[in-house]
Amino acid sequence: MINEYDDQEIIESLHKEIESMANRIESLMLVDIETLELVSVIYQVLGLPEDAKFIVNTGADFRLEWRPYFDAFDDPLIVQYADLKVHGCYFRLIASKFPVEKLSLNDIKKYMYINHVNHDSEFEGCISEGNTFSKHEHWLVLTLELFRSGKVNKAQFNPTTFKIEGMRYLVYGFPLIPSFVSDWHKPDLCLQVKNLDGDQKFIVRIDQQALVFHARRVDTNFFNTIDYEKYISLYQSSVLSHFDADNNLLKVNGVKYLSFFRPFCLEDKKEAQA
Repeated sequence: MINEYDDQEIIESLHKEIESMANRIESLMLVDIETLELVSVIYQVLGLPEDAKFIVNTGADFRLEWRPYFDAFDDPLIVQYADLKVHGCYFRLIASKFPVEKLSLNDIKKYMYINHVNHDSEFEGCISEGNTFSKHEHWLVLTLELFRSGKVNKAQFNPTTFKIEGMRYLVYGFPLIPSFVSDWHKPDLCLQVKNLDGDQKFIVRIDQQALVFHARRVDTNFFNTIDYEKYISLYQSSVLSHFDADNNLLKVNGVKYLSFFRPFCLEDKKEAQA
């Protein structure tokens, strides 16, 4: 019916009911399988292959409003930011310019150090009063080291750059302190975080590029297969330690999730094509 009528109401209803559908099926199975895998199978069987792979197509009307984060620099585009909304919560994307296509942690550190030296003692004009380029550099290195250390994923994470006006950037994002929300255009990213255990990884397609939105349920009112306190601590000491990041976790229908944006990588591409 979905393929024949393309009825958006049927699809929206499925998004709302799929968690309970997967839980009912799981309770009848004799073989252990992750509930998120069941969700993927259900979407696939019902003719929604992109939902099965957690792919989110933002569409032509979705537009990120990129602005300089340090607008007093000679090169004000060295760091940019854009705000958006996910499940009613504001997030901030921070884009750090990195002009070389092939990325390595050492090269990124060298490039950031050179920028730090070039802008040392210069008035920075940061849009978030109290933040500095030095703090930004420290946050970015901590974030890169976490993802590449193997602490949060099996394989080393090799990010790809995201192009803004033809220039390459590394983009990470986090829940934003409400008082820091900008006055600029803030698009609403429509995706469906599920009230299920496990890592939910959404591939967000934006203008033929991609970022990854990660969500993990860490609510103490539900059973979780991880040590959620240790899990939260890992991220709050890196990507969620940014000066602008809100300490409050994303809430969807009253349930707490650790969430952030990170760059797309080749492993993500393989999974999306599988």
